[in-house]
Amino acid sequence: MRKILKKYLIPIVLGAVYFGIVFLFIHVGKVSGISYKISQYDVLNLLNYLFLFPKAYLIVNEHYKQTHTIHKDKSNMRKAFEKNGESFAQMQYAPAWSSHGGNDFLFEVIVQFFIYLLTYLVAVLILAVHYVKKAFR
Repeated sequence: MRKILKKYLIPIVLGAVYFGIVFLFIHVGKVSGISYKISQYDVLNLLNYLFLFPKAYLIVNEHYKQTHTIHKDKSNMRKAFEKNGESFAQMQYAPAWSSHGGNDFLFEVIVQFFIYLLTYLVAVLILAVHYVKKAFR
């Protein structure tokens, strides 16, 4: 049940947020405020939300999981030591918002939000590349 929710509900809810963002971007005018006319871009936005984005989300999500591993049990100093061979830490001049190279929760959420927004905007290209790649295997 949890897998089904993750696989189908998250793309629908996230797609609805992105649909709203693109819808507002299309309808907000420079001087006149919000335009209430339905245009061909609204139809394309709706088709993208209903049919293209869920599949593109699953493709990008699978690729993201394969390429990004999260090491929650290791400290940032330990990860830096394993990556660069550093065995020291200097924290006195670091800004308060810095996580010293680690991906904290808020940063990870923001990055994923923008990755999937880009996925929403170029879902047609992602699906085209995916199916062409699948055809030539």
